[in-house]
Amino acid sequence: MGRQSHALVIPFPAQGHVAPLMKLSLQIAAHGVKVTFVNTDFIHEKVLVSLSGKSEEHNDPISLVSLPDGLELEDDRTDFVKLLESIRRTMPGRFEDLILKINQSNEKITCVIADTSVGWGLEVAKKVGIEAVAVWPAGGPCLALALHVPQLLEAKITDYDGTMMKDEPISVSNDVLAWNSSEIGWGSSDPVMQKIGLELAKDGNGIVTRHEVSAKIDALLSSDVIKGNSLHVKDLARKSFDDGGSSFRNFNNFIEHIKSKSRV
Repeated sequence: MGRQSHALVIPFPAQGHVAPLMKLSLQIAAHGVKVTFVNTDFIHEKVLVSLSGKSEEHNDPISLVSLPDGLELEDDRTDFVKLLESIRRTMPGRFEDLILKINQSNEKITCVIADTSVGWGLEVAKKVGIEAVAVWPAGGPCLALALHVPQLLEAKITDYDGTMMKDEPISVSNDVLAWNSSEIGWGSSDPVMQKIGLELAKDGNGIVTRHEVSAKIDALLSSDVIKGNSLHVKDLARKSFDDGGSSFRNFNNFIEHIKSKSRV
């Protein structure tokens, strides 16, 4: 009988990355795979505060660990250039040390699951000879569009500054609704399209309130076209996740693959 499979998960240190990878980790753990979740020290403390009182009531299905991001506590982590430079300089070596330390125990890492925004995690996994999986936490169509940027440049639909050069539908897959050039976030002249998810205003304490998020969502849903497209995508996603759907099958195949790596 083989040892228990063990996934090491590392997200980019931001809420829109940590939350979806945590949900994925909970699903993986529910299928009998041990999960160790790696945050930065700064995010780790926030997670512990949010879980205060809850972990005592339930057995934790996930082990939470942390690594320093290289910044001082008082440093501005909304300065993403500074944050990214510090993470890239500090965390890969510490991440490798963490893997090597865990692998000295009986709970050796089976695979690394890394947010695409911390691609160096994939590089570290390859260096130490562990299988790695990249996770894109945003919508699949956004990834498809990003991967097609070279073709958009070649077709002169956009330039290297992101300016849309042609006003024509852009289709990257038969399964994804085509974009108009004005609907693409980086080239949109629509103030709603530019602000949703990009310019959420913070209050005097530097916090984006529920009211602010609610107001932006209301503005987004006031667009009948976007609302209709969203409902269509929601229906496609639900069918995909239902028993027998493509995402259902892919996830179960993924779990089986992880477990197969630990069998002797």
